[in-house]
Amino acid sequence: GCAILYVSKFFSKIDELKTLETTCKKFSDTISKLQNNPFPLNKKTVKYFSSLTTLNIWSEEDDFFGHNIFSNKKCSQEDAHSFLKINIWCDVSYSFTQMHKDSNISFKNVIFTKDDLEKYGTAIPPNVKRLGKQCFTTLTINKVDIPNSVSRIGDGCFSLCLSLSSVTLPSNLLTLGNYTFNNCNSLVSLQLPKSVSKIGESCFLYCNSLTSVTLPDAISDIPNNCFNNCVKLQTIEFPSKVRGIGLNCYNECYSLEKVHIPNCECFIGDFAFSNCSKLVEISIEGSAQKIGESCFENCDSLEVINLPQSVSVFGESCFNKCANLIKIVLPTSLKALPNYCFRLCSKIKEIQIPSGVSNIGDYCFSECAKLENVLIPKSVSDIGEGCCYHCESLKTLEIPRNVKIIKTKCFSGCTSLDITVPSTVTSVGKNAFEKEKKGTSKLVSYCQILAMYNTILIDFTINNDAV
Repeated sequence: GCAILYVSKFFSKIDELKTLETTCKKFSDTISKLQNNPFPLNKKTVKYFSSLTTLNIWSEEDDFFGHNIFSNKKCSQEDAHSFLKINIWCDVSYSFTQMHKDSNISFKNVIFTKDDLEKYGTAIPPNVKRLGKQCFTTLTINKVDIPNSVSRIGDGCFSLCLSLSSVTLPSNLLTLGNYTFNNCNSLVSLQLPKSVSKIGESCFLYCNSLTSVTLPDAISDIPNNCFNNCVKLQTIEFPSKVRGIGLNCYNECYSLEKVHIPNCECFIGDFAFSNCSKLVEISIEGSAQKIGESCFENCDSLEVINLPQSVSVFGESCFNKCANLIKIVLPTSLKALPNYCFRLCSKIKEIQIPSGVSNIGDYCFSECAKLENVLIPKSVSDIGEGCCYHCESLKTLEIPRNVKIIKTKCFSGCTSLDITVPSTVTSVGKNAFEKEKKGTSKLVSYCQILAMYNTILIDFTINNDAV
């Protein structure tokens, strides 16, 4: 009956329909009842469709049965068929549809191209499904109303439209291409329809007047450079769940003050929030595993950051130069602290490193002027060069017995530090405990000599008044 005729439109080849007809007697004449073809036909297969009134065409390579539609396709009149209607499902330009506007041909995927715009003007026709690449780019326009028929907007479509201040997006919009609104300097706000599921890279790059954006829940990824250099962006409403936030996504969003990501499943990309100079608070929930390289670098107003316990990887320079960061609770899943991770976090007072961490990178805590206490777990076996370089307020620190080497400048300039060097240490690097510009601790020099001969048998304590 009607149900099987509906289901048959999802079949992709004639053999599948033939098999269907053999499964049940009442399905035996299914093909002959179909009034339109669910897949491309040729001279042989069209004979099965005795009731065919509508021909569906999906490609310029399909058989047109004598109808001259595309100029590059030679049509033979020998096997010509007549149809009440012909549906063209492949992409065609709006100009092409106008060549056949008084025919029985219906075009289902019409693209409004830059050439169409130059020929017919900036008003978008109501049958257009997609706006082509760079269609409106560099035009001096103030306002655009996009009809509801449009579901996709191509790469760079409105790029460099410097005067564009108002855009009405269609309610059925699905995707915005790469660089869609790049350098639209007059665009203040934009309401993305709930239907939007994909935003391209650099979509709002250098939108210098954009102040707020609400991202619909259908979006699963916020791509690279999406809002990079949106210097007036103050608020972002994130989707209820995102897979990740891309490279440089919110880099240099100087007006952004608070960020709450309700559910991040995988990662925050490299430089994602770097140079957000007014960002005070960020809260990330979910199951994210990675915070990228320089992710929050130069966020010099950042005071509060909440991370999910699932995070196991910090990228290099992750919190470098977060000058106002006072406290951070490190995730228990963390495996290492990378190079320059908390460098120049000048207000942070205490760091408690989780027990699963095995490596602390070069200059990880260097120049943290108010850092008083670092709790290093027994799991740590490697402490990087210059790790606590010039942490003048650092008072106590216990080196785990798994550490064999104290590297160059590791605790140089730690003028308040009392530290115990375990007997397991076999090598002490140059200026590892240097207190002033000239000279090193005599006790450290002694440790170095003993280490050379592998004769360290007891722990040594280096006091903050060692000279």
